[in-house]
Parts: sequence; C-alpha cells; structure tokens
Amino acid sequence: MIARVASLLGRLLGFAARRSVVVALLAGIGVGIWALWYDSEIAYVVDRFAGKVSEVKRTYVPLGTSPAAGDDRALVTVVVFADFHCGYCRKSAAVRRAIRKRYGDKVRWVYKHFSGRSPAARAGAFAADQRRFFELADRFFSSSTRLTKADIERHVARAGLDVDKLRVALREGRYDKTVRADTALGKRLGVRGTPSYFINGRNLKGHWPLPFFDLIVRQEMARARAALANGITREALYRVLCGGGDSKPAPIKAPAKRAAR
Repeated sequence: MIARVASLLGRLLGFAARRSVVVALLAGIGVGIWALWYDSEIAYVVDRFAGKVSEVKRTYVPLGTSPAAGDDRALVTVVVFADFHCGYCRKSAAVRRAIRKRYGDKVRWVYKHFSGRSPAARAGAFAADQRRFFELADRFFSSSTRLTKADIERHVARAGLDVDKLRVALREGRYDKTVRADTALGKRLGVRGTPSYFINGRNLKGHWPLPFFDLIVRQEMARARAALANGITREALYRVLCGGGDSKPAPIKAPAKRAAR
C-alpha cells in the first residue's frame, strides 16, 4: 500500500514538474509576443499622435534662469512643468532618469515649478540658487513620503544644503516670486496639470512609458540634425525648433503610416 502511494505521488510530482515547464515555456512565449505587440503599439501611437513631425504644434517656452541640466547647445531641450507633491511626477521621474542616462548632454532638461504654496517648490528654488537643484529634486521625487516640513528639511540636509538658511528664506518668502512666475507661465502656455513637457516646443501631457518618451526624443533629435544640416546654428537651434525664430528647418520625412485597422 505504501509503495503504491509513493508511486502515485511520484507520478503526480513528475506530471506537475513537466506541467510547470510547459507553463513556464508558454508564459515566456506569451511575454515575448506581448513585448513585440507593445513596441508596435507604442510606435503606432507615436505615429498617430505625431502625424507629420513638421506639422506638430510647437510652443516656444522661455527658459529664463530656471535650473537646467545638459548642454546649452543640446539637440533636444525638454522643459518640464512639475510639482514635487504630484504622484505622476514621481512616477515619471524614473523615465526622466533613464533618458538622462541614455542620452547624457544631448538632451537638456529645464525644470519649472507648477505648484501652489508648496514649501517643497520653494526649497527647490533655494537649491537652484546653490546649484544643487537636481540633487534635491531627485531626492524629492524618490521620496515615498508626503514631503512634510520635516521630510523637506531632511532631504535638504542630505543634499548638502544649509537647513537654517532654508528656514530663513522660506520665512522671508524669498522664492515665492520664482514659483509664482513659473506657475503663471505654465498657465499661459496651457498647462493644466503635471507633469507637462515641452520637447523642443512639442507638448506632451502627463506620464508616458519610457519607450514612448524615447521615440519622441529620437524624432526630435532627427529633426534637430536636419536643422543643423540646413545651416541653423547650435546657438539658435532651440528657438528655431520651437518656431520662435525667423527661419525654420526643412521637415524630416515622417515615418510611414500604418494601415488602418
């Protein structure tokens, strides 16, 4: 009897093992098919979203003295209106970090506040004065807390900034004007929520996955290279690409449209 039970258990375990291998194999095939479909869907959405690259509406966003990272003569300038308290901004931070790592100084990032009376935004402006904005911003966006006053001061200290000086600056309202000016500019440009990006003047609202964002950046790089080939100087590149110059680069060839489904 015991032998029969042992034999039955052995058969069941063998079947389960073989079945798990089959399930794992099918799951792997399924994931591969999904990945190919997902990539094609992203490309399809980009094509539908973009139309012809030359026909996309462009908005020139003045950069002013906002904190920036990357080469001033970069092929692509991304202006982001964001709020340190915004969940979607935090979620999108990983996408921004990936793009920064992938393209380095070829993409310039410019940050503008779109916030109310948030002390975190004012702390960010304080950090920008010390040329430590992005170190502090990365800490804020990586935080899993609600960014209370204590949280803000802790991140400020860990970014190597003087907390006592921050307290004085906040008490005096030293950076209120900076945050209000950024927010007012965003509203004039049609920003209604965060994050809101202007990629060489091309508005992209909300959080988007990395493959989509990357395709937009690569399209804009191609457009920038076409502009340089047409004689636009690096110094004038951003303004011209945003439609803020006297001349515009010849449009690059748009990707072929997919057949209607």
